[in-house]
Amino acid sequence: MGGFTERDVEGVALEQSTRRRVDPEIWDIDDHVEEEEVQEFRRQILYTLNRPSVLVPYRSSRFLASMFFSRSELCSYAGPFWGHVSAFEHKPWVESEIAKLGVRTIPWQYIADEDQLRVLDIESHSGIVLRMSRSSGGQGFIRTWDASQALDNWPRNDEAFISAAPFINGLPVNIGAVVWHDGVTVHHPSVQLIGIPSCTDRDFGYCGNDFGASRNISEKALVILESWTHKVGDWLRSYGYIGAFGIDYIVNGDRVYFAEVNPRFQGSTMMSSRISASKGEPCLVLEHVAAWLGVPASESYDRSIIDLVGCTDDVSNVVVHWTGDDVSELNSQKLACGVDTVVGGVTADVMIPPGVCSEPESVVARFTIPRSVSRDGSSVDPLLASEIEQWQLKSRNASTRRELNVDSTRQSHA
Repeated sequence: MGGFTERDVEGVALEQSTRRRVDPEIWDIDDHVEEEEVQEFRRQILYTLNRPSVLVPYRSSRFLASMFFSRSELCSYAGPFWGHVSAFEHKPWVESEIAKLGVRTIPWQYIADEDQLRVLDIESHSGIVLRMSRSSGGQGFIRTWDASQALDNWPRNDEAFISAAPFINGLPVNIGAVVWHDGVTVHHPSVQLIGIPSCTDRDFGYCGNDFGASRNISEKALVILESWTHKVGDWLRSYGYIGAFGIDYIVNGDRVYFAEVNPRFQGSTMMSSRISASKGEPCLVLEHVAAWLGVPASESYDRSIIDLVGCTDDVSNVVVHWTGDDVSELNSQKLACGVDTVVGGVTADVMIPPGVCSEPESVVARFTIPRSVSRDGSSVDPLLASEIEQWQLKSRNASTRRELNVDSTRQSHA
């Protein structure tokens, strides 16, 4: 597969109509299909698909599937059916099956609400993690420091059970890959940025990826990561899955733990694809489409993960979420200028536009930084962290002042 030509892209976003940016880890468009803005958004997509087209979903949904089937005479669908993906998003089932392949998984215990006291049997010097069966972007995880705190923070859900495990110290590693009809190709690994306090309030909230930091992974661990990623890809294919997927691992020295599989594109996909494209290699997105078109894996350019790490650029992407408690209109341009002043050479995208309000934990901006910013995935360069935290603090103070002014105006008119 050859190179590509960059073209201008016209786009439309739902937030242009709602004037609100939501937290994508808890907001699901399938729950809002009756809202006027969503219906207008649907009409715009249907109009676009009323011609020869290809629908490539970042994450499958009933919303997208309904439009594809309505336009299937003209439109091709390059992605898994949402009902199919749902099975792979159930973490206890997936990790139970993956363990049968000889892949080391985190020692989760599945504990019914009626058996909460079983958490007292979990031994850990670094705390206990509680997890819902379905979660994304770090939402649905709680880190507690002992069994007593775990009992006090026990999450309730429809399944009436949760997963509990000792917290495992290690490097959070993410790998993107593609399942083909006849193989699996592995793409650039990265150290995932998780729970950065200046960027999110979630213990395990997704905050970006550091690709240069992948050089901190031992060669032995890299060989294991590559082998296990192929095993998981083959397992996905055995259940009919084709296309892009990702895996999160925890790496402690030469010891590797499988954490979870993401049956979709990921937050790391954009940067991984840019690295591949800059080297004249097929990127993950291109391979995803090729796999859905039935192209054999042998026609792609497969390299060992050790080679990939050796040629990976020192580049990171940092995702900043709004950590305030209120829905607020934010100045993301000030944040971008501040980050660029501190680290230099920064480019930004998905910035919150003027006139659009941010809900708590929604993405304010994503920054591409031309160097490594983390060694452990749980912290970033102190100057960068301080700049982001100062912006968060000033934005919270400004939001509070606006609320006070609104209250004062209401009282004066009362």
